[in-house]
Amino acid sequence: MKSPSSHASEYVGPIWTLNARDNFLLRMTRSYFNLDSTSVRREIEAAHRETVDLLGRKGVKYMDLRAALVPKGDGAEVVFVFDSEVEYGPEPFRRVLQMLDQNHTCSILAGDLLGIPDDLARGLLENYVNWFRRPTLLHSSQLYGIYINNLTSTRLDALRRSVESMSCYVGFSDVTYSTPFKTWMSMTLPSCYVKLRNVFIAAHSDDLSDEENEDARGWVGEDRRCVSIADHYFELFLSFKIERQLSAGDREDVYLSLNGISDHPSGLSDLDIEITPEKLEYLQREKAASLGRAGLLELSVDEVRAQISGRMGSNYVYNLRYHLERGQSLFNIMLEFSHEDQRFKLMVALEYLPSIRTLRIITAF
Repeated sequence: MKSPSSHASEYVGPIWTLNARDNFLLRMTRSYFNLDSTSVRREIEAAHRETVDLLGRKGVKYMDLRAALVPKGDGAEVVFVFDSEVEYGPEPFRRVLQMLDQNHTCSILAGDLLGIPDDLARGLLENYVNWFRRPTLLHSSQLYGIYINNLTSTRLDALRRSVESMSCYVGFSDVTYSTPFKTWMSMTLPSCYVKLRNVFIAAHSDDLSDEENEDARGWVGEDRRCVSIADHYFELFLSFKIERQLSAGDREDVYLSLNGISDHPSGLSDLDIEITPEKLEYLQREKAASLGRAGLLELSVDEVRAQISGRMGSNYVYNLRYHLERGQSLFNIMLEFSHEDQRFKLMVALEYLPSIRTLRIITAF
């Protein structure tokens, strides 16, 4: 694939994640100014560079945020559930943030459990929450949740023991893998902070000076450091998207994400998957453990292609990058597999080749 002549920089990325699902600014800008895909790509590239620069000026290396912004196959995701009838306001959120391991890097999403009918919400709560103490529910909206990702089993156990001391805590749900409850959480919990070890990163209003730092929610506390960047940059590049089956709006998110590394974005589900016998042999040899857990170890080229192709339209894309010299647009996607009654996530790295409507498999892990 030839390099697009409009690419001005030698290397774009990595863009760990781009959130056009919950942030409508990019779509509105494209529509209002009638921008073509080349202009949109330039806007994304410029905004990402500004985000990286703003963080750097505040002592945060964007490159260090991967574990918080890109899902990991071996990292647990959990929603802790609390009862607002017992305690609400900033204090319980502040206490949970204080409980987090200072060396932990993660995204934190939190909010009221809203957005669906009460009877449906009660069914999801009953089926997917492990109750520590059952609340007396007047309405499901009296509950609120705190989502945390990139948890090791040790950190998760320690955090569960800590939150159990809170009188408002009622239970938790493991949302590492897809469930209807996880889909609900993806629709109702907004992104609040990105935590990089002992530093919390938040959004501040767009009219605040770039040199200022503000913890608008007030959850971090005085003994932890909080830095902030303008809301439109935070929403676009620092907002973790809880994974779910893609809707029409989500597919637009994927389209705009690919526009960040290509002047010719498209959807993924209509693209062909390319994997050579040599590449599959290499992966089945060097990545045997991962492919084995996903049930791909003994499959043929055509069978592996079919397994990956069938899942390609069902998740977001991450780690977007473009190499001008090599003319390569690359990204990663997390795919979920079930094999021998076990569930497993496999991150697949792909080269995006829109000129021949193909996704070439680079590696899997």
